[in-house]
Amino acid sequence: MALFAYPDEFLFIIPLIIYLFYLISRKGKKTSEPTNWPLVGMLPAVLQNIHRAHDYATEVLTECGGTYEFKGPWFCNIDMVFTSDPANIHHIFSKNFSNYPKGPQFRKIFEILGDGIFNADFELWEIHRKTTLSLLTHADFSRSLEGTVWNKVKTGLYPVLDSFCKQGTDFDLQDIFQRFTFDNICKLVLDYDPCSLRVDLPYIPCDKAFSDVAEPLLHRHIIPESIWKILKWLKIGNEKKLLEASEAFDEFIYPLANCLEKNTEKDNRLKLLTVFKKVYEEKNMGSSRGLRSFLKDTALNLMFAGRDTTSTCLTWLFWLIATNPSAETKILEEIKTQLDLKEDKKKWRFLMWKSPGN
Repeated sequence: MALFAYPDEFLFIIPLIIYLFYLISRKGKKTSEPTNWPLVGMLPAVLQNIHRAHDYATEVLTECGGTYEFKGPWFCNIDMVFTSDPANIHHIFSKNFSNYPKGPQFRKIFEILGDGIFNADFELWEIHRKTTLSLLTHADFSRSLEGTVWNKVKTGLYPVLDSFCKQGTDFDLQDIFQRFTFDNICKLVLDYDPCSLRVDLPYIPCDKAFSDVAEPLLHRHIIPESIWKILKWLKIGNEKKLLEASEAFDEFIYPLANCLEKNTEKDNRLKLLTVFKKVYEEKNMGSSRGLRSFLKDTALNLMFAGRDTTSTCLTWLFWLIATNPSAETKILEEIKTQLDLKEDKKKWRFLMWKSPGN
């Protein structure tokens, strides 16, 4: 009570205590290593570097030997271990994968993914993994992938970029690449091209839903389960976004997956899902919601894997090229040299329209 009799001194002591705690906590720490503050954990360092999150994470991992344990605020469930050590990654994802199941909590958070590979554990995950690998490593798939991508470059990417160039207008390159990869992955998984990459940039609910689910799923990691379940029951906030995204996925994928039941062996246009259907029947898999939902979940997970990963890499690649003119010059020079191209726009256009297999 004596402290409150001298409020000026009390206000001076508080920042002094905080500063002393900071000095003690920083003892022996690396330059970029965040301070683990009382109550709020390492969140202040994250907020301070949120504008350069990837660079900051790289600095911390580099200085701390490739692995770091992050402590979040005491009221949030976001304590995490980050690692970039190849040995750790091999140990977890390959050598001892069975020792690291995702668990029921992970499945609750990512319930929108159903029984797909990202949600699966143990035998179900092994079935997904073997089936997917057998498809991806097949020669026919490689030819189909090459043809699909080059056709989309010819009919979608090039005309859209050419149109923006002629108009001299700004555009969101990441949105363009997301549409590019969305059309490609839909064609490969569902044998259907939604043609989202057109000059008029049409609105397609399923494509938009992929972008909408990231933030709500992140929030599920942070706020208590009881809170987000109440929000889900009330259908408000981020949980409403998840419900709307789930409906968009169902409306887009189910009609295409249902076509599988009408296909014959001679007229089998959904080859990828056909393989998963055969595996499902041969293994007598007891999927929680039946074959129809299993095929939908499988398609959705493969679409997640093929859309954002590739589009993000493409966006970063062109951002790096745009911010490094010397690298851009070298790349163009190498293309001209290797393909014997002259300063002729027609030849450059020919390069865009002709796949290397032709």
